[in-house]
Amino acid sequence: MTVPHILPQRIRAESAVRRRQRIEGRLGLEQLERLRELAAGETGQLETRLDASADADGSWHVRGSLEGRLELVCERCAETYDWSFDIDVDWRLVESEAEEQRLLAECEPVLIEDDWLPVRQLIEDEVLLAVPVMPVCERNTCR
Repeated sequence: MTVPHILPQRIRAESAVRRRQRIEGRLGLEQLERLRELAAGETGQLETRLDASADADGSWHVRGSLEGRLELVCERCAETYDWSFDIDVDWRLVESEAEEQRLLAECEPVLIEDDWLPVRQLIEDEVLLAVPVMPVCERNTCR
């Protein structure tokens, strides 16, 4: 299967789980406003492969990986560098805030509202959480 160029903003959670839907595609930096604000350049890309499913106990999950690169500015030398990432995700889909709070210690719960799963927002959230607080390049000349 070829990877589509654009991921949907959101998907219907129940339908995705029932059909064991694969959600895959690319997102460019221009589609990710909050990440674009952190990036040093206008280039950057994210490849996404996610699978929706239900476990034997009936719980709904979306599992997969996010891979890509962003251009960041090194805090030490102020030069730009490519920061690559490969993030595994395992989201447990929940339908109430009470369930979300109850599961926080066990997994990464994601609240779905009116059966909508905000795919792009969740993907951007995951990458934002992985971006180094103090970006530092690995050049030998960096002080």
